[in-house]
Amino acid sequence: MKKYVILDIDRTIINGTSWYHACSCPNLLIDEYNIDRFKELNNKMYVHGTSKDRYEFRKQTFELINKRVSESAYRKLSECGCADEILIGQNVNEVFFEAVGIYTYKKLMKSDEDCKKIVDFIYKYYFGDIEFIFLTSGYEPFMKGLVKEYMKSFHKNCTWRTIGSTIKFSNGCIYLKEVMTQEKKIPVCKKKSLIMGIG
Repeated sequence: MKKYVILDIDRTIINGTSWYHACSCPNLLIDEYNIDRFKELNNKMYVHGTSKDRYEFRKQTFELINKRVSESAYRKLSECGCADEILIGQNVNEVFFEAVGIYTYKKLMKSDEDCKKIVDFIYKYYFGDIEFIFLTSGYEPFMKGLVKEYMKSFHKNCTWRTIGSTIKFSNGCIYLKEVMTQEKKIPVCKKKSLIMGIG
């Protein structure tokens, strides 16, 4: 019988909030002159806001994100070796978001060493059929890139997938489809036979 290990991403496998770091990095997702505006929105939401304000925060953040891949963003992604399927000037899409996730993990964040030890421990001492599920409120394509890079830390091939908030890309614009809220995470956890859940 398959067993599942359910992990959160932000503040569990990495120290901090990855989306904030990606949006705060000048000319990656957001032009340098709009970074202060993003930080202002973020502060308004997470310091003074309520859960009702989250949709508006996401919408306004998406409006700040460049509609097309800038030369500067392409250069950053190229430095990390994750720009192979990306062209300067193309509309932002899932592939671009995944590459930004890889860049965020490699250049902007530190992974949590304790979580790595736990994953290694599970593989060393448990010989069943295991799948890691990274359950997150973060955006699926972005988080997929981040986790893909994280999973390279392990010598053994691990079966894994991400379940998170879904977004739609259309003509360079980004639209929120479905948010993976805390309430929606509970049924996912209950459905699975767990070895453990972290986060």
